[in-house]
Amino acid sequence: MSKRIAIIAAVDFELLDIARRFSLNILKYLEPVSWDNIILCLSGVGMINAAMATTIVAERYSPELIISAGIGGAYALSGLKIGDVAIAEQEIYADTGVSLSEGPQDMRYLGLPLFKKNNLEFFNEIPVAKRYVDSIIAVSRGFQINTRAGNFVTVCQVSGDFKVAENRGRRYNALCENMEGAAVGHVATVYGIEFIEIRGISNFAGDRDKARWNAKLAAENCQKVLMEFIMLLRTKGSRERIG
Repeated sequence: MSKRIAIIAAVDFELLDIARRFSLNILKYLEPVSWDNIILCLSGVGMINAAMATTIVAERYSPELIISAGIGGAYALSGLKIGDVAIAEQEIYADTGVSLSEGPQDMRYLGLPLFKKNNLEFFNEIPVAKRYVDSIIAVSRGFQINTRAGNFVTVCQVSGDFKVAENRGRRYNALCENMEGAAVGHVATVYGIEFIEIRGISNFAGDRDKARWNAKLAAENCQKVLMEFIMLLRTKGSRERIG
């Protein structure tokens, strides 16, 4: 039996290619659809929507792997360019904590974990199943898509200028930013479900001139890599145990 894999994205164009591939043609927000152990769910933008969608998927389908997918803004020092693909090795809540005159501080500074699981305390850093990274990079190379793995940050407010973006990228040694990933990983971790995140780079964080963005290319490349990765997992079938 193939693995039960759930893919969660914020908006429809981030999932449409995958939906067509797996004959899942009707996508509505917070109404997951499934076919042959592939579950797709549009969450809507932001952490609350992402957490709601992930909870619905976890409760209804009990997937073995949850994937947060979509587009993201790359930090200038990441080495990424528009159309490249990024893979999370860790997700970080970047603006959850306290804002001080000397700069933002995280939940560890406050002494308040966001949640606990198996006697472990989780603050701003959300774990990712790193064991899939090499396979995803190999798939990307097959398409000649440049791919890098590293830290992602999830924000309530995306970087509005290059200075804000530079500070975030340096502070967290991060590749890119998004508005949903940490929340998806947070809920997946609470439910004991493996989590990964893949993003196509649509723009440079801090650049608000959308004439320089390419969300279409970013979404297409992300889905192309993700579909091939899913097919790779499915060929392994039940011989590989999740977890």
